[in-house]
Amino acid sequence: MKTIQHKGKGFTLIELMIVVAIVAILAAIALPAYQDYTKRARVSEALSMSSYAKVAVAEFFNTQNRWPVDNQEALVMASTSIVGKGVSGVTVDRGVIKVTMSHRVVSTGQLWLTPIADGSDLSSARPGVALPSSSAPNNQSGSIKWLCSHNADLKAKWVPTECRNPN
Repeated sequence: MKTIQHKGKGFTLIELMIVVAIVAILAAIALPAYQDYTKRARVSEALSMSSYAKVAVAEFFNTQNRWPVDNQEALVMASTSIVGKGVSGVTVDRGVIKVTMSHRVVSTGQLWLTPIADGSDLSSARPGVALPSSSAPNNQSGSIKWLCSHNADLKAKWVPTECRNPN
């Protein structure tokens, strides 16, 4: 009796289905992680885009001994002129720098950089509200610390570490 030898030249249908299932499972895990990664990158862009405004607000405070009311008074470009992939605007609001995220992150999300002058009474410090300039009567060093925080629309996993627990 003659035996027939079958030489395998390809994959069976079940083997291909198993490979496709494994790839689909890996993609289902990787896609949300990648989306969070890109949102974190776009939110961290907000800190770099606000650096110019931080310098302008600090300089204004050190010369005028009060916080600037808006972008114009702080000599910062209009909010709509400061945009990026993840940022739709940077606004100075009574000393607080509010960075509004674009629709690529979450369009209602904001990152707040609250200035705190050296010598201020920190017991009344709140995220998003600058301390009155009268609370820093002896800002001799001219240094200003920035309290970084965010509104509830931005998930904590997206914001930089220094902005997650503002206390």
